[in-house]
This record gives sequence, C-alpha cells and structure tokens, in this order.
Amino acid sequence: MNFYTRIYKNIPGIWRESLMWFITTRGLLTLFGSLARIYIVPLNPNFHWWLYKWLPLSVWGVWDSGWYLPLAKYGYNVLPSTSSLTLGQANTAFFPLYPLLMQIFGRFTDYFLAGLFISNFSLILGSIGLYKLTNYYFSEDVGKRTVKFLYIFPFGFLFSAVLTEGLFFGLSVWAIYFATQNKILKASIFAFFLALTRPTGLLILIPLLLIAHKNHNKKAMFVFAVAPVLGLLSYMGYLWTISGDPLAFTY
Repeated sequence: MNFYTRIYKNIPGIWRESLMWFITTRGLLTLFGSLARIYIVPLNPNFHWWLYKWLPLSVWGVWDSGWYLPLAKYGYNVLPSTSSLTLGQANTAFFPLYPLLMQIFGRFTDYFLAGLFISNFSLILGSIGLYKLTNYYFSEDVGKRTVKFLYIFPFGFLFSAVLTEGLFFGLSVWAIYFATQNKILKASIFAFFLALTRPTGLLILIPLLLIAHKNHNKKAMFVFAVAPVLGLLSYMGYLWTISGDPLAFTY
C-alpha cells in the first residue's frame, strides 16, 4: 500500500465522497469553461469577464467578481462608479465578509486565488454540513445522495466562482445544523457572519427560529433573532461612519 493510498483510506467516508464529486465536477467545469473562453466567448464582443493569468482559473471570475476583486484590494468607495459598465453604482452594495476574507488570504497569494480558495473551501465544508443535516433528518443514504446532487446541480458552478455563493451556502448550512443540535452559540455566530455576507443573510433567522420554537427553547429564539440583526447593523454602522448613510448598501 503506497503513501497516497494510505492517506485516501484514512479520510472519513463522507469526506472522500465530497472530494470525489468536487474534483470530478470542478475539473469538468474548468475544462468546458476553458474551451468556451477560447472558442465561444470571442464570438460575442460584448461579453465581459475578468481575466486571470492562467485561463483554467480565469473561467471562475465572472459577473460580480469584477466588484469583489477591487473591493478586496482597495476597500469601499462611497462615490458612484464612472465606468461605462457600472455607471452610477457603488461598491457599498456588496457586503464585507467575503472581500475582507479575500484581503486577509490575499496577503499570502493574490486576491483572485484567495477568492477561489474561500469559495471552494466553503463549498466543501458546506457539503459536509449538508450531509450531516440530511443524515440527521433522514438517513445516511439520503445524505450522500444530497451531496452528489449539490455538486451536479446545473447552477452549482456559482459556488466555486469568485462570488459570495459558496461562502453563503457554507455559513447557512452550518448555522442550521448547529441549531438542530441545540448549539446556540455556534449557530448564532454563523448567523451573524451570514448577515455580513449578503443582505439576504438576515433571513436565516426564519429557519433558526422555527427550529428553536420546535425545541421549545426561548433562549435560543431570542439569540437567533438577535444574531443576524447584529450582523446587518454592524455593516450599517460601518457605512454610517464612511458615508453618513447606513442604508448605502441599498443603492
């Protein structure tokens, strides 16, 4: 038995399952995306994307990646954009957790690779949380099938791009899972950070409150109601200090 085989056999079953689907699907998506960039994208001169120095990774920089990359590098700018593509828009609409993490990890590499790492690491951890959650409510077999469908879901490629979807997914799943396990502090921490990822993160309080209500836990209901609101208020407070408008993210 060689070194790599021993490592593989020591990886827990669900981790092997998740990593297998991750490598397979992301490998195929990278291949087809690269071919599309070479042969199809040039046919549409109006298509905009954000090039990276290595094409296979460049395919994961699309749409709002063009906002997150400069946001991680330069921070927030309350003045509206003067670019023809984003005229009149401001980057305050993008919540801070993802670009902040990109800024932190970007010190060890570059911001694009940092964004890829955060998104895909969150996706893998989120898949494990999703397995635990479905295994808790249904069965191990349902959990494994759910992980498989997560990776082959047609729009699931967004979880791996330089976008907030992967991070948002991972935080959501673990917040709900910890709530089912009555781990109030952990669930509330994930809920807090979820509200700092996207404005819709505030909605996590709905499933968390339903779980706490089912468990007849009034303390958990209070904490779950407060945690994501505090996350949103934290960003609003920051916006107030730099722009004088706590609702600048709505522009």
